[in-house]
Amino acid sequence: MRAMRCRAAILLLLVSLAGCGFFREAVAPKPTAYTLMVKPWHRYGVLKADITDLLASVDAVYLSCDLQRSMLQYKREAGLITPLEEQLEEERLSSMCGAYHQFLVAIYTKRSDWALLDAERPYFRVFLKTERGVRKPDLVKPLELSDDEISTFYPFVQPWMKVYLIRFGRAGLEGVRRLELEFASLTGRITLSWDLR
Repeated sequence: MRAMRCRAAILLLLVSLAGCGFFREAVAPKPTAYTLMVKPWHRYGVLKADITDLLASVDAVYLSCDLQRSMLQYKREAGLITPLEEQLEEERLSSMCGAYHQFLVAIYTKRSDWALLDAERPYFRVFLKTERGVRKPDLVKPLELSDDEISTFYPFVQPWMKVYLIRFGRAGLEGVRRLELEFASLTGRITLSWDLR
């Protein structure tokens, strides 16, 4: 009786190991556009007054030329854009990629007025730091993302966050190897970095 239980346990173990790949395939999350394209460019940072008091959280995606082209290709293959929209987007990308470093930023702050990055005197000032110095943004523009864009490319965006496109001139920054996006305020700083090597 004991030998039979032992054999049954060994058989069960072998069957489970052999079927592990099948079960893993059945329950594993499928790769998404976010995990395949956006996640390598996504950074997250927080600013806390103490261990429990969250003052601000920032999610940022560096909109590299490669990422933007991948997203455009995804939209085309998924039938989310018309050929005319694709052509217009390609033209926009061709003119913008060489001229700017762009970021999509989603920010949550303890006080809603702190999240107004486009205000005349914002609570958080935004800078781009490289080995060649510090720059202020050329553009800080509020964005309204569609539900499809959020679920496909930016699942970290929550309804209580404010979303912005932040753009910095690329002139003089050719060949830089690291970008740091800094959000500075009287209460502290959040710095997010990207290695471009």
